[in-house]
Amino acid sequence: MIHKFSQNTITLIFLTLLIFYLYAKFLLSSFSTIPETDEVVTITTFLDYRTILLKYIPNNHVLTSTLGMITSYLFGVNLILLRTISLIFLLLIFISINANFRNSNLVILILLVFSFDSFLIDYSFLFRGYIISSFLFVLIFFKLVEVDKNINFIKGILFLSSLLLIHNLSNAYLIIPILIVIFKKLIKNKELKYSLYFIIPTIIFFSISIFITGLYLNKELILSDNIYSLFNFKNIYNLIYKGTISIFFPQTGAVSIIGNLSELITIFENNLLLSFVIFLSLLKSIINVIRGPKIADYTVIFFFIIFFLINKVPPERIFLNFSFFLILYIFYDLKIKKILEKKIFVFLSLIIITFNFYNHNFFSKKIHLIEFNLIKKFKNINCDLKLKSYNEFDYHYFYYKYLNDCKKKPDIFKFYYFYKTRLY
Repeated sequence: MIHKFSQNTITLIFLTLLIFYLYAKFLLSSFSTIPETDEVVTITTFLDYRTILLKYIPNNHVLTSTLGMITSYLFGVNLILLRTISLIFLLLIFISINANFRNSNLVILILLVFSFDSFLIDYSFLFRGYIISSFLFVLIFFKLVEVDKNINFIKGILFLSSLLLIHNLSNAYLIIPILIVIFKKLIKNKELKYSLYFIIPTIIFFSISIFITGLYLNKELILSDNIYSLFNFKNIYNLIYKGTISIFFPQTGAVSIIGNLSELITIFENNLLLSFVIFLSLLKSIINVIRGPKIADYTVIFFFIIFFLINKVPPERIFLNFSFFLILYIFYDLKIKKILEKKIFVFLSLIIITFNFYNHNFFSKKIHLIEFNLIKKFKNINCDLKLKSYNEFDYHYFYYKYLNDCKKKPDIFKFYYFYKTRLY
């Protein structure tokens, strides 16, 4: 009976079972219903349709917020359901990899690498947008390696690149290199008309987002009795200026790489797997550029150049966006076919993956979950939006509890007026 299925199908079944095993372990953990601080802010602020495009802080991962909004309006605010969105995209990553690799055992090798990265595993079970970004970058990778054969793949690459920037601006670290190599290809082939697949959606989104973000940052104009003052030229200028600065130059507290190189080194020291992925992808790109480069090789080289030109030490979680892209780049067309075809390799890999998943402790470090004292403090809220506190985050968590415990739908205006009762 099993011989009726292709090797890719059998591999996909095994991978799915292993990921669902990890998911079951997550559901049984004591942390499955304890939110992370960024998750709480996303739920309280960005699950209302009126704030989907609001970008006054980088916390809003647009696609995550959109899917979370739909889920919350259909089923209510349920943290496990919201976190399951990331799980679905993790599955889609491996389904896509399995569908695109001729040798399905390479998929097992990539899952093996994934099983050693506890940080990446943890973020695969949070209501954050990094796994969605990873999935879109995986789609781009398989289109990128085929561009030299078929230029029409550029349309999809450019549209997905626009979607990634809309989703999370930190994706620019890799989107800019992709755009550089793609536009070079378009100029060479005199097909600049394809650039509209990136330019049109990007301009439309950010024009709306700048306006909405500017309105939020000038909300006293909306709430004032004289609403017509909003159309004053000076006010419109302030609205656009503040919206643009807030989106493209957010105050994240990131320090420059120059003079703070030790902080970047610390990130790599704390995540050895990330260090290997960075080192091996850089090494392969340099070797290939010397020998006979392809478009993916230039992309990776430019990724490292852009990273240092931006000159900011990003949070470690930013690298999650690019992890699968770089891992795919390392293993794609690698000459290890004889090793991969050995059944002992598959058998040992599955044992190690299972062992790693079995021993994984969710959110054991680096993840800022809600502290027990705060959970205990607001254990019973009586579905009444009344609170006296000097701590602004208390209001976010209290409103999250209100939505979750009282089966309410997210309402940004209700939250805003509740938040304004904060003590100063």
